[in-house]
Amino acid sequence: MDLIGGSLGKKGCGAAASLLGASILAASIFIASTYPISLILGLYIMYEPQLGLEYLRHPAQIYFISYMVMLPVPFRVGRASLFASLIVAYFAFLWASARLGLGIRRVVHGARRGVSDLSGNWLLYMPTASGMLLILVSLLQGLQESVGIPTGSISFPNPYGALLSLAYSPVAEEIGFRLTPIGTVTALYLARYGKPGRALLSVLWPDKGKMASGLPTMQGDGLRGVTKPEWIAVAASSAYFGVVHYTAGGGWDVGKISSAALAGAALALIYLWKGIHASILLHWFFNYYSYVWDVAKAVNPQIFAGVESAIYIATIFLGFLGWMQLLWRAYKRFRKKTGSSGPGHLGTC
Repeated sequence: MDLIGGSLGKKGCGAAASLLGASILAASIFIASTYPISLILGLYIMYEPQLGLEYLRHPAQIYFISYMVMLPVPFRVGRASLFASLIVAYFAFLWASARLGLGIRRVVHGARRGVSDLSGNWLLYMPTASGMLLILVSLLQGLQESVGIPTGSISFPNPYGALLSLAYSPVAEEIGFRLTPIGTVTALYLARYGKPGRALLSVLWPDKGKMASGLPTMQGDGLRGVTKPEWIAVAASSAYFGVVHYTAGGGWDVGKISSAALAGAALALIYLWKGIHASILLHWFFNYYSYVWDVAKAVNPQIFAGVESAIYIATIFLGFLGWMQLLWRAYKRFRKKTGSSGPGHLGTC
């Protein structure tokens, strides 16, 4: 990576870059491997204990969100079948993440060239993306609380209801706050340019729809691949996403508005870049995935306390390096744009 100083020499720099690349790849594979494990853990927690089975026997009233409007489903749904269906859906999203884009084998072979190489495969890049978002949201919440703006915390009556709610909300909220409002804007944009046949593709995978239509994409053009109507939709849906988290109650305080809005904007950009399965999974990381390890640690701290700590450390490690690379690239573009020379020795690696 070009973050390492040239004073190490070509051999030393190459060895350091290879070691860093191997560490990034190992941390990414480790976290990605815990995704399906967390789904199996959730099944065990919900279906094995007597209290979990008792909770699952009763039907639940669920809601559906479309265009940022919450609509109650006019019938009750069995909790056991709902939770099992969600677990199957998340396995499908993980499978799609591994298959879409660059193959895992190709990404692994090129991983020594830097963190960005992993972005070709969402399953391997999601640990970095989740770490970057975790750092950003934590910094915002810490700054707000330091000046007396509390974030609060959500509370649940029992861990079984929490697992079901936290597994369902990423799907419902990504459909309601990303897929329907922003996806419709993208579909209408493509139709405006005479590409109505790409509408369904663009709703599920906006970048793929644009690429098939020969339009600028986030994959190839970065943020320039986001159209002005999409930026408006992202801003509006993210702001309302933040407000809803506060007004819905459940324990969140006023500081949750800004942090949820920030997370909503990040989820929207991931949706525009990688597709609806990616934004659902990133949302799932902060909801179900984070919580299920807390429950597992409470059940068996001897085993899961260490695992949870390792996941957290690896996530922060990848998030920190992701931000460092993003800032370094921004600095290099600034130097190129202004024509300044800068510390050239930093770019020898």
